[in-house]
Amino acid sequence: ALELAARCVEVAAANGLGFWAAWGTIERGCALVLLGRLDEGLATMLRGREEYPGIGVSEEANLMARLADARLRLGRLEEAEAALSAGFVAAARLTTDVWCAELHRLRGVLAARRGAGAQAWAAHFDRAEEAARRHGASALELRAACSRYEAALATGGEASRGDARERLAAVYASFTQGRDTADVRLAAELLARG
Repeated sequence: ALELAARCVEVAAANGLGFWAAWGTIERGCALVLLGRLDEGLATMLRGREEYPGIGVSEEANLMARLADARLRLGRLEEAEAALSAGFVAAARLTTDVWCAELHRLRGVLAARRGAGAQAWAAHFDRAEEAARRHGASALELRAACSRYEAALATGGEASRGDARERLAAVYASFTQGRDTADVRLAAELLARG
């Protein structure tokens, strides 16, 4: 992903495509976050956002979700909340709410990290899974189910853990392809834990 993002920036810059150069920079930041280089990845995403302030609404909702994710990974909960709020504002201007699945998932993660009860964070994951299903976005539904189960393992009682595991198992079973993707591998690892 780092190489593809670098190539995107290179080609876009050579052809005067400011949006794509900025988006390539943002994608590079996302890849760095996934590689565990959190501070560098976050700074790179923010630099990409500054390079092209006229980014579209759909991309803004996507970017805010990615920024919230990076900030959650860094433990910057207030900054994550601000990014989520901005993401929901951007998503409200769209004709489709597919990005809301990821925004609700991250809000559920945030609620769990803040120590909210299972009922509070579960409601966010419910909304995430519903939005993903409405759009046939099975990868986003799986990601929400994984996050729900992680929250249940960390903070939930026996009932919420059982419910979360059942939901994750059902979504995971629907994947007949893509077993080597990070989210599907995570689901398998979580289910193997019990």
